Amino acid sequence: TLRKYPPLMVMTRECTEETKFVVPDNPDQEFKIEKGCHIVISVLGMHHDPQYYPDPDTFDPDRFTKNAKHALPKNCFFGFGDGPRICLGQRFANMQIKLGIISIVRNFEIRVNYKTKVPVEMVPESFVLAARGGLWLNFYKRNNETTSN
Repeated sequence: TLRKYPPLMVMTRECTEETKFVVPDNPDQEFKIEKGCHIVISVLGMHHDPQYYPDPDTFDPDRFTKNAKHALPKNCFFGFGDGPRICLGQRFANMQIKLGIISIVRNFEIRVNYKTKVPVEMVPESFVLAARGGLWLNFYKRNNETTSN
């Protein structure tokens, strides 16, 4: 979900040393980023680039299995940032999210409310990724009666 819908669409970094890049379409041409220059990285753009994620609009959790993750180029997923400023709580956040989802799905049946516009359309002028009109869900308490012996 963080690949398809990253909370922040861009992240900023400061270049710590002069770096030269070759222009992909013209190997004879290069450009450099000077030390101290601030750059903006399009997280949304990287996460939806078919070069890194074939059929990028498809939600496919299998892209991130242990075997599949090794096939991805380094530094093309920024769900928790990257580099020296990567989120320190990444492992804890992943565990909390999994436990939260398990608890919700175990106790509730979830249905999309009629107020949710399908297909979901994102608000391009928003600072954080947001659905136009919001995402409305209905939660119905499950009957989780268990029998004990």
